Amino acid sequence: MKYLTPWLCLATIVLCGDHDDISSQFGAARELRTWDEAYALAKTFVAKLNTAEKISLSSGSGISFGPCSGNTQDIDRLGFREMCFQDGPVGVRGTDKVSVFPAGITTGSTWDKELMYLRSRAMGVENRLKGVNVALAPVAGGLGRAPAAGRNWEAFGSDPYLTGVANAESVKGLQDEGVIACAKHFVGNEQERYRLVIENIPNLDREILASLSSQIDERTLRELYEWPFVDAVEAGAGSVMCSYQRVNNEYSCESTTLIRDHLKSNASGGLNFKGFVMTDWFASAIPSLAARAGVDIIMPGDIGATGIVAALLPASDGASTNGTRLDEMVTRLVASWYKMRQETDWPDVSFSTWSSDEFGVFLDRGYIGQINFHAQAAQPVHATLIRRIAAEGTTLLKNTGSLPLSSTALSIGVFGNDAGPIPESSCGTFGACSAGTLAVGWGSGTGTFEYLIDPLQAITAKAADIGAVVESVLDDYAYTEIREKAAGKDVCFAFVNSRSGEGTNSVEENYGDRNNLTAWRDGDTLVKTVAASCSNTVVVIHSVGPILVEEWVENPNVTAVLLAHLPGQESGNSLVDVLWGDVNPSGKLPYTMGKTEDDYCCKVQYDWTGFQPEQEFSEGLFIDYKWFDKNNIEPRFEFGYGLSYTNFTYDANSLTITEPFDEVDSTDFMAPLFNISVSITNSGPVAGKEVAQLYLKYPSSTSSPVRQLRGFEKLSLQPGETKTAVFVVTKRDVSYWDSGEWKVARGAGYGVEVSASSRDVRAQGVVTF
Repeated sequence: MKYLTPWLCLATIVLCGDHDDISSQFGAARELRTWDEAYALAKTFVAKLNTAEKISLSSGSGISFGPCSGNTQDIDRLGFREMCFQDGPVGVRGTDKVSVFPAGITTGSTWDKELMYLRSRAMGVENRLKGVNVALAPVAGGLGRAPAAGRNWEAFGSDPYLTGVANAESVKGLQDEGVIACAKHFVGNEQERYRLVIENIPNLDREILASLSSQIDERTLRELYEWPFVDAVEAGAGSVMCSYQRVNNEYSCESTTLIRDHLKSNASGGLNFKGFVMTDWFASAIPSLAARAGVDIIMPGDIGATGIVAALLPASDGASTNGTRLDEMVTRLVASWYKMRQETDWPDVSFSTWSSDEFGVFLDRGYIGQINFHAQAAQPVHATLIRRIAAEGTTLLKNTGSLPLSSTALSIGVFGNDAGPIPESSCGTFGACSAGTLAVGWGSGTGTFEYLIDPLQAITAKAADIGAVVESVLDDYAYTEIREKAAGKDVCFAFVNSRSGEGTNSVEENYGDRNNLTAWRDGDTLVKTVAASCSNTVVVIHSVGPILVEEWVENPNVTAVLLAHLPGQESGNSLVDVLWGDVNPSGKLPYTMGKTEDDYCCKVQYDWTGFQPEQEFSEGLFIDYKWFDKNNIEPRFEFGYGLSYTNFTYDANSLTITEPFDEVDSTDFMAPLFNISVSITNSGPVAGKEVAQLYLKYPSSTSSPVRQLRGFEKLSLQPGETKTAVFVVTKRDVSYWDSGEWKVARGAGYGVEVSASSRDVRAQGVVTF
C-alpha cells in the first residue's frame, strides 16, 4: 500500500473544478443489444456447439485455473474467449493501477442517484480496461436485517427501496461500459456465521451438516429481500448470483422456487429475468440440483466437475438434466455476452488475481509467461468522483456550531489509530486489517489500494496551508499522552471505527460478523479521554454500519460527530473537504442508529445447538426503522437523518398529489400511478443539498409497516433558492403480496409523508384508489 502526496495535490486541484462536469468526462455509453437480438445470436452460436463444449460452458474452469476470480472455458474454433468473472463491489480487486471506490453503504448514504450511477460507470471503465467481462457487483443481500452482519457494508442500506434504486443505477453504470453486472446475493444472505459448512467457526463441539437456513415467509421474501433484485432485473442485469445460505431448508442455489419460479418466471409474481444465474463460489454441493433448479453456470467449477458432466448429459429417463436445459444454460450465458457486444473490441485480461508477480504459470494453459501487464485502469476523474462520493456520503450527526472549522483553529489535535496509515503487517488476506484507518471492509468485496490518503495525512496538509500546527497520538490506549496533547487545543479530532467483512477471514476474533456494535479498540474510552481535556472535540467515525455512541454523544465537549462510513482511497481528502466547509455535508443515514443493540429486531445468530442451523425471520417485514416504528422505540439517530451547515424549509401547503392514473388496473407492475410534489427552500446562509424523502403509510388492513420509503430526491439549493421535489409513484410502490399475488388496497387511504428523515415529517396527504 502506498501513500502518495502527488495524488493528494492532484485531487485537490481537480476538486476545485465544477463537479457537475464529472459526467461529461465519460464517453458515450456503449450501445447494447436488446435481449431479443442477443438471444437470436446466442441461439445461433449454441447450435454450433457439441455437447462437450456446452458442458464446458456450464461451469467455471476451476479456482486459479485462469487469471480472474472465476473464469469460463474458451471455444477457440468459434472465437469465444474465456470470460473473466472478477470481484468486486468497490472496484477491480487483486490487480494494480485501479481505484478503490467508496463502499456501497457510503454510496447509499449520499442518496444521490447520479453518484450511484457514476460510481458504477467508473467501475465499468476500470473493469473493461482490465479485460473483465463480468463484475461481481452490485450487492443487495445482505440487506441489513442484523446490524452486526459482516457484509452489510457492501450493499447500500437497510431499506429495499433505497437499495433497489442504487442497485438499478449500479447495473446501468457497469453495463453502459459493456461490463456484465452481477446482482448478488440472491437471497436471504443476512449473516456470515454458518453460511458455509467448510468455514472455520470457533468453539464448535460438533460438525455442522448444512448451511444456515433463513426461514422467511412468502410476503417478506417478496416485499423485502427480493425487492432490490426486481430493480436490477428491470435495469437489464446480465447476471444474478445465488447465495450460500439455505432458504426455507433449500439451498438458494438449488431452489426451484427461488430461481425458476421467483427469478426467471414471466408468470405473475416472477421477475422475468433474462440473464444467467451463477452460483456463489462453492455454493452448490450437488451441481445437478443447481442446474435443474435453474442455475446456468456452476462456479468456480473445479469441485464436483464430474458430477456436473453426468448431470448434464442428455438422458431419456428424466433423471438427469436434459439437453434442452443444457442448451438454455449456455444460451443465457452467451446471450448476456452478446447483449454487451463483448464479442468485438474487448480487451484481453491483463492481470492475475492470484499473483502480483510479473511472470508466472498459466495453470489453464500449461506454460510460464507474463501474467501481469499493468494496464492503467484508474483515471484522474475517478479520484475526483471518489472524493465527491465520500464527502457527500459523510453524515453529520451532531453539530453545536463547531463545524465548519474556521481558519482561526490553529492548534489541532488528532487522536486514534483510525486516523493513521494502515501498517502492512496488520493486514491478512482479502484486506482483513486490524489497524490503521478503515476505508473498506474485508473479504472478496474489498479493494486493492494503489494509494490511500489517511485522515492524518490530509489534515496535516490542510494545516500547512492555513498555518496551523497538528499534534497526534495514534495509540488508542496512550491515555496520558492523549490527555496532555489534547489540553488547550483549538480543536481535537477523535477517530474511532468498527470493522467487519466476509466469513472467510477473522479480525480480532470477529468472524466476518461483528461481535457487537461498539467501537473497536475501546473507542468509547478514547473519545471520553479526548473530550475530558478538549472542549471542542469532533468525533469522526468510520464504520461498516450502525455503531453505539451513547457513552459520549451527549457530552457537551463533543461538539460535532461525523459518520464517514467507508470512504475508499480518498478518505482523508473527502473528510477535510467537509470539516473546513468546502463541501456542505448532505449524507443521510441508510440505516437506523439505536441506543442499544437490543433496540434492533435482529441479531446475528452466533450459536446453534443442532447440526443444521436455522434462523426464523419472525420479524417479517419489520426490520430497521420499521421495527423501531412498530415498537415505538426511540432511536439515537433515525433512518434518513443527517444535518447540514444550512437549513431547509418545506412548504407543506405546496404538497400536490395528482389523481391516480388508470394504470392502477394495469398488468404493468412498474406503471406510474401518480406524482407527488412539494416545494423546498434553502433558508440558511450557505449552499447545500437536501434529500427529500417520500414515505407511504399503507391502509391498516394490509398489516404493513407504519411507513415505507417509496421515493427520494436530492436537491441542490443556493441560499434563498426554492425548488420542487417530484416523486413518481408506481403500481409496485402501493402493492403488497397477499394470497399468492400482488394487490392494491382499494377504498382506503394511503398516507403520504414527505420528510427530511423517517421521523421528521414536513408535509402530509392522503391518496385513495
